[in-house]
Amino acid sequence: MSAISSTRPSSSSCRGGDRIEVSSSQDSITFGAGVGTLLGRHINLRLEYERLDPDEFDDADALWLTAAWRFL
Repeated sequence: MSAISSTRPSSSSCRGGDRIEVSSSQDSITFGAGVGTLLGRHINLRLEYERLDPDEFDDADALWLTAAWRFL
């Protein structure tokens, strides 16, 4: 489990001379878990779950299924 805390004002200029300023301050918790397996000699599968708890949203969950081909 990790806690993310940031206070970061930033600004940037866009084309045409417009200026955008952003400021944020928040403490959010994020955590996740994952399992992986090797199918045969070449296919690596991984299933991951992540939960973020930002103040702006009720819940932000992600479920990932990834596959990778191993050449060696």
